[in-house]
Amino acid sequence: DGQDPKRAYCSRLPAAWKDDDLRKACEPFGAVARASVVADTAGASRGFGFVVFEDEAGKAAAVAAGYVRGRLSKDDGREKYAVRVADVNRGGDDVCRLWTKHACPHGAACRFEHPPGLGGLLPARAAKPKKCLEFRASGKCSRGDACPFRHVAKKATPVVGGGGTADGGGTAPPVAAAGPKKCFNWVRKGKCRKGDRCKYDHS
Repeated sequence: DGQDPKRAYCSRLPAAWKDDDLRKACEPFGAVARASVVADTAGASRGFGFVVFEDEAGKAAAVAAGYVRGRLSKDDGREKYAVRVADVNRGGDDVCRLWTKHACPHGAACRFEHPPGLGGLLPARAAKPKKCLEFRASGKCSRGDACPFRHVAKKATPVVGGGGTADGGGTAPPVAAAGPKKCFNWVRKGKCRKGDRCKYDHS
């Protein structure tokens, strides 16, 4: 009944709540046909559930209210709670956005809700082995085909400003001869107050 127009999605449930607790909390909005709290493989609540009302008016009233507020019993510490109620086809603030795109990588460890029928996990991918550092550095590996790592050759780094490479391949560009630096004031103003004492070139 995932597309049942009388079905509502409830999140932020107290950890101790069971199906009957969720039913009683939603009955003020209208008659409840059934209520269910989603649990994990160990039987513990995952913090969300679903309620199916007897008619659409009950669901509309609950969704319009947005929250079911109250206080837990003395056995549960009398703590306040605010259960969020939303349209099951739209989800709520606590729904995992990656789950709705079939791309959640966290599985059961995800701290957001995974409503059944509204998404899925990220498909498992085969892990790539790491690169062999020995082969990458020298271009050969002493273990050969028995090496558990990938043999990927190191890419040649091009030399800036020419067609040569850093590893000696190709022709390297000519290197300009080093000389004295130009005097900034002489180049800019055509004169220098230091005169012949200036250590920079005046040409």
